[in-house]
Amino acid sequence: MTEPRIPLVDVPQDVLDALVDIGAPAAVKDAPPYRALANHPPALRGWGELSWRLRQAAAPGRLRELAIIRISMLAGVESERQAHEHIALSRSWLSQAEIDQIPDWRTNRSLSTEDRAVLEFSDAVFAGEAPEAVVRRLTELFDSAAVVDIVVTCGFYLMLTRVSRALGTA
Repeated sequence: MTEPRIPLVDVPQDVLDALVDIGAPAAVKDAPPYRALANHPPALRGWGELSWRLRQAAAPGRLRELAIIRISMLAGVESERQAHEHIALSRSWLSQAEIDQIPDWRTNRSLSTEDRAVLEFSDAVFAGEAPEAVVRRLTELFDSAAVVDIVVTCGFYLMLTRVSRALGTA
């Protein structure tokens, strides 16, 4: 983590209670991004609401974690990458060998068609694009709810990496 650019303050109890009510662990109160966002409680509440509602996923956890890990890698936010690698490993969604293949997914053919489509979309979102052919691959492989889940997850974690870097909590 870089040096925080604004004070890290306590998460207000009412915001923490609301986040815990939707599934966040109480330990989020200690996470530097949450403590930085706590300087503006309404923003933190909205952030947390979106973050924890995303976990009510329509797409398989494996695919969501692939997207999050890839975006975190591309953004160079090691804390987020490590956290999501741990989640993927602990839930047996990905093996360490599969995680190690993510940087070279374009040339490594051992990942599934679904994995590769999500990684391709993640790369496109990171680059600021969503080419028709890339989105079409998602819509051909997944139902509409899963596509929305993948799209919003990629967008949210791109935002998270950018906000974390800007606030110095990455």
